[in-house]
Amino acid sequence: INQAMKQLIPEGDKNLAVLIMGQEKEGVSLPSESELRSIVNAVRAEKIEALVDNTIHEPIMATLPKAGKIVKEDEDKEMGTRIWTLSNGVKVISLKTDYREDQIIMSGYSHGGGTNRYNDSELANIKLLNGAVNASGLGSFTRNQLTKALSGIQVSVSASIGSNKEVIQGNCVPKDMETMFQLTYLTFTAPLRDDEAYAAMINRQRTTLESYDADPMNAFSDALRNNLYANHPRAKRVMIEDLDKASYE
Repeated sequence: INQAMKQLIPEGDKNLAVLIMGQEKEGVSLPSESELRSIVNAVRAEKIEALVDNTIHEPIMATLPKAGKIVKEDEDKEMGTRIWTLSNGVKVISLKTDYREDQIIMSGYSHGGGTNRYNDSELANIKLLNGAVNASGLGSFTRNQLTKALSGIQVSVSASIGSNKEVIQGNCVPKDMETMFQLTYLTFTAPLRDDEAYAAMINRQRTTLESYDADPMNAFSDALRNNLYANHPRAKRVMIEDLDKASYE
């Protein structure tokens, strides 16, 4: 493979094409050929360090929590569901289906809460909250480390907050169900602050928003939303100024 790459990417300017794309409008200047050559030569002159593997070789949860109890068990024969009430107050409703034998789907809801609990002064944080949470890690794992640790495991868990409820969702294959529950527990108890992941999320949002207004359909969507919700601040999309107002803390 290394020999093949050397043939594909030889030294010098052989077999090299540089493509640049940009908006054709007043005020937008594209780099010249000489500037592009300078960029290529500058990168070639850089001393690029080899990637350091930061994989953590340890369990997702080093210590399991103290087990709770099922305080009540019931069933709904008409719906075909089993119902458990747990000692922490959670009600679990289980429905077995024959759609797929190798899939478990979990949806958890807490109604009556959500972003409605927060004042309008927190709107910038509210708009970016779900993205920031799911970009962060869990336990002792950053988001990237967690992705590596779960390689080969068919499981996912995500949390979000709506205007009037909190939601946690997950899915897995039967053999990975315990891992799904571990990720669920860590989502509640051990979110990991990841400043690098948050900064990357903000930068991606900023890049997207800088070109957002250039699309007429986006302007139409904004106008439609503003009319439907009478310009209510909580119905507005994320704006560039929100990125500067939001606090990861």
